[in-house]
Amino acid sequence: LTKVDLVRPKAKLLPLLPKEYSSYSSSFYHKAAYVPHPRIKGSVGLKLAVISKYRITKAIRHQLPIIPDNILVRQFNFKRCILETRMPVEGGKEMAFFDTHFDAFAQGSDTLGKQVGFALELLGRTSTEVSGWLIGGDFNLLPPGKSYGRLPAPQRAYFNEKSELAPLFDKYRSFPSLAEIDPGLTGLVPGKADCARPRRG
Repeated sequence: LTKVDLVRPKAKLLPLLPKEYSSYSSSFYHKAAYVPHPRIKGSVGLKLAVISKYRITKAIRHQLPIIPDNILVRQFNFKRCILETRMPVEGGKEMAFFDTHFDAFAQGSDTLGKQVGFALELLGRTSTEVSGWLIGGDFNLLPPGKSYGRLPAPQRAYFNEKSELAPLFDKYRSFPSLAEIDPGLTGLVPGKADCARPRRG
């Protein structure tokens, strides 16, 4: 799961799943006691979450670079992150699973480029610690290639012609590959398979 509203998911969601799906990790990327937006005017809570039938040995929240703004606005704004969840595999080693949701409305700043750079550094560091890893989530970015040119002109304002995701695709194989890719589906994996949905929101 990429997005989960703060509705006590362990209490409401897990009982609906088969009993073997008992392992759970989560982390807030938006939490505020009160947001003074006309359509909210109350508390908010959004999480990244992983529900697994396999035992989770460790979960770590990695804070992503945030959109630059004044100190007051930052208190109410999103604090995007990467949730790292580790699970044991054969041979006494671990597999790392990364779930993320990059910023959606960072136009006019280099925030998305910094978030991709942070992910690159984290994946490179983790590669020396585990037997393998997989990353997925809502990157809010287009895959490199012809996707930008397919967009109607008004929608191009949300993206750069040269995708910030390009360095990840340059370093790691993806599923599907860029040759196979559809603009609505892409993933990033070092020799393994993964899916992610780069959409706005």
